[in-house]
Amino acid sequence: MCTLNYMDEKIAPKKITINVRQDLMKGVYANAVRLSVNDNEVLLDLAFIAKDKNEPYGELVSRVIISPKFARRLADSISNTLDLHIKRQPK
Repeated sequence: MCTLNYMDEKIAPKKITINVRQDLMKGVYANAVRLSVNDNEVLLDLAFIAKDKNEPYGELVSRVIISPKFARRLADSISNTLDLHIKRQPK
């Protein structure tokens, strides 16, 4: 078991300790996503697609269900983080 410390500006200054099972620490690799959205939830199906010579092979590696509000925050956070990463890259 590993412990992550999580700080949220909406909750600050409280610190939340999130325990992570060892089997989740290695993560999964995904190169495809399917999004489904309704008024109450956003469903992300993350998959790995291998391009076999005979026939492509795919496997669902994770399904994440989140609220639309959290999905917007996640999208903004990913966008901001990628923007910062790109700005730091040498030209």
